Amino acid sequence: MSLILANLAPRVKQFIRAISARPLDQREVDFVSSTLNGKATDLFFAQPDRVQRHGIEIATVVSSTSSDRDVLAAALLHDVGKTRYTLRVWHQVAAILAGWINSDLPAKWGKMEARWWNTPFAIAERHTEWGAMMLEEAGCSSLCVSLVLHHHDSEDELVRLPEQTRVLVELLQKADSKI
Repeated sequence: MSLILANLAPRVKQFIRAISARPLDQREVDFVSSTLNGKATDLFFAQPDRVQRHGIEIATVVSSTSSDRDVLAAALLHDVGKTRYTLRVWHQVAAILAGWINSDLPAKWGKMEARWWNTPFAIAERHTEWGAMMLEEAGCSSLCVSLVLHHHDSEDELVRLPEQTRVLVELLQKADSKI
């Protein structure tokens, strides 16, 4: 129970941000357009406002440490795989609550083919792989693709990556955990 309460405040904050996300202003639109290539820009702007806003917030945090264009592109597009299916805020809430009830359920249900009842779990579990494929098709760099693919990897999984990639994935994870 205490674990649930400890995770509740950041999740409530995240929920409020999601439902109150405002569209990007012109400065932010210009930043996205100058950072991403044409097809990647199209992918970014096809995302819902709340996901665009989240990407901008992550890129802002990351930019305080790195100005590498591929790293910033990964920050902007790290959740683009979630657009493979329509993801409503209540889907995210359901996935989080199910994980609190039984931490094995989201991963188990997420590995199954997406159906009406398990779509939020499939998105949570597989959006990194879908996003990496989308970015590869859009012509993004191999570094950007790798960062998106691994941005939810555990510490045990990260040790298998090359040092430079691991450090950048950890930077992206740290920023994502703050927002």
